Amino acid sequence: QMVIPFEVEPVTEQKMDTESNVIPLSKLSDGKKSASKSTKDGAKVYEQLFASSQAPEEPKRRPHVIQTATKPVPQHVQTAAGLTCITDFSTYAYDVNFLYGDNALKELRTNNYVVGENGVGKLFIKLLSDAILLQIDNEDEEGWSVDKKYKKSKVAAGERKTEERPQVKIRLISPNITKPELNQLGDESDGKPFFMYVAEPDELDTLKGGRYGRQHFEVLKKADDENNRAGQMRAGSQSVSAKYNLRLNYIIEIRPTQLLDFFRGEIVNGARDRASICEILAPSDKRKWPKMGDLGEKYQAAIRPYIDNILAAKGTIVCKRAIKLINKLRNEFFEYYDETQDDVLELMTHRALCRAFKRACLIYIADGQKWDPALDSWIRWSFMYDMWQQFHYFYDAIKAANSDLKVTKSGPKSLCSILPKDFTFVQLKELYIKLGKYVDDENLHGLLRTWIGRKKIERTETGYRQLQ
Repeated sequence: QMVIPFEVEPVTEQKMDTESNVIPLSKLSDGKKSASKSTKDGAKVYEQLFASSQAPEEPKRRPHVIQTATKPVPQHVQTAAGLTCITDFSTYAYDVNFLYGDNALKELRTNNYVVGENGVGKLFIKLLSDAILLQIDNEDEEGWSVDKKYKKSKVAAGERKTEERPQVKIRLISPNITKPELNQLGDESDGKPFFMYVAEPDELDTLKGGRYGRQHFEVLKKADDENNRAGQMRAGSQSVSAKYNLRLNYIIEIRPTQLLDFFRGEIVNGARDRASICEILAPSDKRKWPKMGDLGEKYQAAIRPYIDNILAAKGTIVCKRAIKLINKLRNEFFEYYDETQDDVLELMTHRALCRAFKRACLIYIADGQKWDPALDSWIRWSFMYDMWQQFHYFYDAIKAANSDLKVTKSGPKSLCSILPKDFTFVQLKELYIKLGKYVDDENLHGLLRTWIGRKKIERTETGYRQLQ
């Protein structure tokens, strides 16, 4: 696997307790102060990342909650399990949100596609998910009992029965749920998030509205959107009329060859970038039989404190360290963007950064609103891992959808590498037009000033000359 130096200098802060992380908006740093230092090698790191044929290797030092939750999982599944367990734990979080870098409030909704061939070990992700969500599963039993009793009594009395339907509280939902059923449950959910595990994409056929339907993408899109409005209005007295905010965490298992086909027609329409991708590769020694560790009472006791801490977190929380870390990651990427001007990758960072932020905040509240020493390097890795997966699976398809241009997997090229050694402003402008980019003279002059400041180019009597 590709190795990138993730043991970065952590973002410093005076105190490490809860109170020091809740601050007024006016005192938040915009991240510019340390940008030059933190992004010094940003362009080089991302150039290496996107040129690699392998995903970056996870740091050996992991946050305590990740280490504890994934301890029973076989080694070759550890990386995927570390990311998906965030989705499991997030399902316990409700009535809590976090201030993001754009001053918007973010709830802890996270979603994952687990990519792997048949027989590689995706079942271990499902077993881990079931164990982490056991408390919610037990709470759902009452909801299932109420629903079954009502439907049984209705059948016995015939469809003429007019008794009001009791509220049904079920949060672990099946992927073959119909949309009216989802809307009914959502209306009665009290704002608590649902969780859905999809073992095969075909299980979504009912939610699709038929084999070739597309309404499941509407659900997957809304699941990641803050303050969405889901529901339906029907005229019939026996029909479901509901309005609610859809809060849904999901994990979808899928094979590599299915991934592009699953998003056919949706590559640039928003459903694709609303979840992260994690891979499970075959173990190096296939003769050894991977085994799941104990998920019984001892395991439940180990993860119980983290769940209690998540349930206890309420209201709006401002985690300074998470905001500063995301600013730092964003600045590092833009060091690379300033050279490549690759708009596809820049768009990928929007949600990837937000997912990294949510992971940091989830782990933060799971640890009792304390910052785990391993978070800086682990969150930085998770962001770059997310970006590599999105690039690896979708970059060519997005480029093709946007411009029908055939591209390669060697990574985006720096604009300087396309320009001649000696070039003029007009040549840079012509290159922008050729690449289909928006042309603005002021922005282009700003780009040239950036290159000069980084000693990539210098002014000449006729234009500019590259120094590297």
